[in-house]
Amino acid sequence: MNTTVSTELCGPALAGDFRPLTADECALVAGGRSTFGHAMDGFNNGIALGTVSGAALTGATLGATRWGVIGGALGFSWGLGWGVGVSLRWFVYRR
Repeated sequence: MNTTVSTELCGPALAGDFRPLTADECALVAGGRSTFGHAMDGFNNGIALGTVSGAALTGATLGATRWGVIGGALGFSWGLGWGVGVSLRWFVYRR
């Protein structure tokens, strides 16, 4: 397997031709999320927190299930709102 990296495009001649990245560009390069990605992150975190707290509060699997569903719904809606807000911010303030 060839594991060498070509540096012909990263030579010193091009080093001065690049401008610094904006915060939005950094987020996209570093694995930025889509609106649905934010919603799914909120959903997953909500389920985890809801299930654990439901089990701790009620001491039963039924409470863990109920709180997990509630946490997932709240997390999904929060994540979706966050994703829409980020998308709108990007749309309004893009350059």
